[in-house]
Amino acid sequence: MGILSHIISPAQSSPRFMVLAEGDDIRIIEAAVRASNDKIADCILIGTRELIERRALDAGLSLDKIHIEDPLRPEKSPAYADA
Repeated sequence: MGILSHIISPAQSSPRFMVLAEGDDIRIIEAAVRASNDKIADCILIGTRELIERRALDAGLSLDKIHIEDPLRPEKSPAYADA
């Protein structure tokens, strides 16, 4: 078992939410997609929805399992503040 397996296996047995700032950075988008696909975490990207979607499309990434919270349209911000 590799080093990453010691981290990934426990994470898969108890997935959590990850909120990732700078959600329009392609490296963050890739990490969120991988974490979601590997069933490590449900991810929320913080950033401009249109920019995140465009960068994911350009990279051939699916955002089907990714939540996007756009600070310009903060529908859920009050709920996050209370959490």
